[in-house]
Amino acid sequence: MGVMRHDFLDLALKPHSGGVDVGSHEQRPVAVDPGETQGQFAGGRISSHRGHWPWRWTGVRAGDGLEVAYGALPQPQLVYPVSWSVSSVGNSRQAPRSSRGCGGADPGGSFADQIGETVNSPPRHQCPVGVPDPPLALELRGPTSLRWNRVVVRELDGSGDYPSFACFTEFIQTEARIACNPIASPLLMNHKPTDERVPKRAKALNTSAQRNNSTSEIKETPNSKPKPPCPTCKDETHGVAKCPTFAAKSMEDKKAFIHENHLCFGCLRKGHSSKDCKRRHTCGTCNRRHPTCLHEERDKRPVEAPEKHSTPTDDSASQEIKVTSHTVMQRASATSSIVPVLMSSAEEPQREVLTYALLDTQSDSTFILEDLLEELNVDTQPVQLKLSTMTAIDTVIASKSVSGLQVRGLHSEKQIQLRQAYTRNFIPVDKSYIPTKKTALQWPHLKHLANKLPPLQGCEGNQRFVHRVAVKEIPAPSTTDVLKVLESDFNEKRYEDRDKYVSQDDVRFVQLLSDNISQKEDGHYEMPLPFKSSSPPLLPNNKRLATVRLQYLKKRLKANKPYNDQYKAFMEEMMIRGDAEPAPKTPEGQTVWYIPHHGVYHPKKPEKLRVVFDCSAKFHGVSLNDMLLTGPDLINSLLGVLCRFRKEAVAVICDIEKMFHQFLVPPKLRNYLRFLWWESGDLEREPQDYQMAVHLFGASSSPGCANFGLKYLARQHKDDYPSASAFIEKNFYVDDGLTSVPSIEEAKKLIVEAQELCKRGGLRLHKFNSNEREVLDSVDPSERAVTTEPLNLSLNATPTERALGIQWSLEHDTFSFNVDLQNKPSTRRGILSVIASLYDPLGFVAPFTLSGKCILQELCRRGIGWDDPLPEDLSPRWEEWKNGLQKLKEVSIPRCYRPQDFGKTVTTELHHFSDASNVGYGTCSYLRCKNDNDEVHCSLVMAKARVAPTKLTSIPRLELSAAVVSARLSVMLKNELEMQIDEEFFWTDSQVVLAYINNEARRFHVFVANRVQLIRENTDPNQWYYIDTAENPADHASRGLHASDISSTNWLSGPKFLWEQEIHPRPHLTTELLVGDPEVKAIQVFATKHEPSQPNILNSLSRFSSWTRLLKVVARIKRLKSEQEYPRELVTVEERERAAEVQVTPEVSGSARFELFEMC
Repeated sequence: MGVMRHDFLDLALKPHSGGVDVGSHEQRPVAVDPGETQGQFAGGRISSHRGHWPWRWTGVRAGDGLEVAYGALPQPQLVYPVSWSVSSVGNSRQAPRSSRGCGGADPGGSFADQIGETVNSPPRHQCPVGVPDPPLALELRGPTSLRWNRVVVRELDGSGDYPSFACFTEFIQTEARIACNPIASPLLMNHKPTDERVPKRAKALNTSAQRNNSTSEIKETPNSKPKPPCPTCKDETHGVAKCPTFAAKSMEDKKAFIHENHLCFGCLRKGHSSKDCKRRHTCGTCNRRHPTCLHEERDKRPVEAPEKHSTPTDDSASQEIKVTSHTVMQRASATSSIVPVLMSSAEEPQREVLTYALLDTQSDSTFILEDLLEELNVDTQPVQLKLSTMTAIDTVIASKSVSGLQVRGLHSEKQIQLRQAYTRNFIPVDKSYIPTKKTALQWPHLKHLANKLPPLQGCEGNQRFVHRVAVKEIPAPSTTDVLKVLESDFNEKRYEDRDKYVSQDDVRFVQLLSDNISQKEDGHYEMPLPFKSSSPPLLPNNKRLATVRLQYLKKRLKANKPYNDQYKAFMEEMMIRGDAEPAPKTPEGQTVWYIPHHGVYHPKKPEKLRVVFDCSAKFHGVSLNDMLLTGPDLINSLLGVLCRFRKEAVAVICDIEKMFHQFLVPPKLRNYLRFLWWESGDLEREPQDYQMAVHLFGASSSPGCANFGLKYLARQHKDDYPSASAFIEKNFYVDDGLTSVPSIEEAKKLIVEAQELCKRGGLRLHKFNSNEREVLDSVDPSERAVTTEPLNLSLNATPTERALGIQWSLEHDTFSFNVDLQNKPSTRRGILSVIASLYDPLGFVAPFTLSGKCILQELCRRGIGWDDPLPEDLSPRWEEWKNGLQKLKEVSIPRCYRPQDFGKTVTTELHHFSDASNVGYGTCSYLRCKNDNDEVHCSLVMAKARVAPTKLTSIPRLELSAAVVSARLSVMLKNELEMQIDEEFFWTDSQVVLAYINNEARRFHVFVANRVQLIRENTDPNQWYYIDTAENPADHASRGLHASDISSTNWLSGPKFLWEQEIHPRPHLTTELLVGDPEVKAIQVFATKHEPSQPNILNSLSRFSSWTRLLKVVARIKRLKSEQEYPRELVTVEERERAAEVQVTPEVSGSARFELFEMC
């Protein structure tokens, strides 16, 4: 936004040389300088009681009273320009103020007084200043001229006459009072106060500094006016703020002394209170706004030391520099581009509010105070913003957006439309930053600007650099987005699409690592950074960004000792292991990139800190992650790892120590992985340059590189360790390994082989745990897990919140749910947070989750706001659902599909059930095993439940959608279980769906046709069977269950007929489609009609609309045949009777008309 200036009321009197003889009739009156006595000429005063009037000097020239009146008026001249600047500011919304009005600098008031003296002139000579081209009215500037024009128009519309000179005088006097108002006069912004109006305060000492080789002294020149003595020790050389006697007092005595002597707590002077203090001191200890002698330790905050640059230490060349200074005002003088503006909305432009505006050239958004918007009465919309400043990157704040605002200058009619603005409760701008004429007069090179002071753009003299403020508005999730999530499964991926589509970037990623991976002497693999470009990119040197982030980290380290200790320990361990190393000096022209870092805690491991490198930090619009390829998804399916974990009786879990840091980066690329840190963790030292030698935690390419290296290691040693290789390649989710084997001996052997294989690649496999004690005893104690308490299986590699997690109990070898419900508000936002954090990847409690999703879906359907309270009719349902969370602790699911004493499995079957209702639809899959003793055991493998779409959908379509989910679940389980499935069954209670699947001839609409095709591609129609609704366990997945009913129903165990030795055939049902099914396309039949190419008499006769009309035509033809003169009379009755007796034969001839003529 630019600076807007406009001159206001530039009226004064034009000086002339020479005196005035009041007795002369030949000289014209001359205006005098405004500095002279008001209303006087060089030799006399224009007054109504004097007898010598200028009017008599000129006389009446042919009755020209207008010319005489103009001749008597003072001649105006532009000699006192008043510049005002306009634009929005912080919380300083006052006009410029003064304590005593305009004082002696009052040209407008002086001119108004002079014009007032002429009001008593002869009435016939009074000037109608509203006439065209008036010299006096033309001198009115900008808004003043417009306001006078309104007065003229109003008088003309009312009385029909131009306003009198007295009216003009009254108008000028009113404008002069407004301009010279002592409270809110804009004129005072550029007015130089006289000595009579100097505030009663101690003047600052003039300070000059000179630097020599040893010291830098500052000489002080005191002002001539003596200072009042110190009220504490009566010393005239200092005030209370510098008094050593006062500083030695206790804080209670200091406060009592200030109260007794009526001193200001901000500057320790008399005459005002702290809230009105304009000279508030700045503490030299904590930089807060109070005198240094009033500093208390409770207010102490860490202060950053200025940045230092390391230089070679040479005792002979070192010089000690001492600076002696004296400061009366603790706060450094600083001004900003702050200007007054009139703000309004486009809808109500007449409602204007006077405020200040800060022109921030480094901000890309506009902020406004909320209380100002209340005065403007404009509509706002709540939004979430990401605010990036020097203090933080992408800090999420709550705000409101507003559009349609406009600003203009105090005396300018030009309106400037503002872009979308955002509200804040506070804007950090001090009133002392507003530039004034006094500010310019303090600097010699700015004195010439004092009278026309424009805001000085970017004049923050006390800042090292001005940082940029970047704002990103976070798109608020729409109701449609939330409903789409609810209608699917959380964290769901289309399993069949995992390996279907591979981008060219993914192909280049794999090819790059395959061609450049190498193994070092210590066994570690080295892989390059997978840049998007064919060569390492050229990046700007972002050390300044890293330095700023390090300073904020320093503050946190000083403020939090446990955090400091854990951070230093992590960095020290990283240095010892060789993961990081001191960075060498960079050759000139070589690209380097510095990565900021910070520490994070996992919610389940609050005692363990992990340092994360922020590779997404942008500098000049570029970050390291922007340059890197992420690669294909090489992580094993979480569902597959968990399903295989349940296969056998003996379970084993383990972990790879610092997996990302086990894969090296080539030395030539380590310049892109630099960071700043203090040597030995000493925060008082200068930070040094270090660089990572490994793929670090925080880079977008690290997960892909680590998983590629792990699988590459397994394939390289597949022949030496076949079982361990399969375990590492298929049963690891990132760095966590889970597997199950049939016996204890196999588990022991697998552990030994896996450790040996990992050692060949420089990896350490540790934190082993098992449900069998004998297996744990075979592992070295240093390689075991720290605890044997229930282990958290929320295998999420990123430090995200998992308040509700599934757990594995080693003692009972079962899965359970540990509920730690946080105090979330009963709002749409709080409900979404609780439901989404219920971690149930295998769907063991899917019916219970569905009930919570239905509540959230209802809130979305009604349009309830994110933070609005819950409606009264939904509040009991939500409270009941929350109470059910506590009962989930009673739900336990056996880890293994079969009991330990089940014996050898003879047959294995998969049974999939699906169902739908108007509430939702779902599916559940069971593994049915039969041993050599014909004993049967069934267990729930996996389930899914989804809410029904808000768009009205028929029940048959929902049933068909549930069948599709069953087919997809079948594909996933057959691939991931790695078991021999002897037979597979699909069950549904919808005869319509069975008819759709078994249909061979009929055609369906697109919705049904696509889903039937997908089902038939993955299943066989003969595998689908009918089941009664009462026996269908998927009915719970479509309607929901309370937590207490999950264990008591057939949800976990399956229907009773699955536990029988033989599954009896279901009653045979017809699979014929119902007549009139709306999903079946209607058959269109086309009939072909053959018509002769030659017309005949019958075709001609068929064109007549009635028998009577035909008879009339035949009768007239008979008249023509008899060669009678064609009469114009109407056809008679006799003629029509004869026409009816004409014989017509259906013979085809050349012309229908000729044929009919022959017949007649």
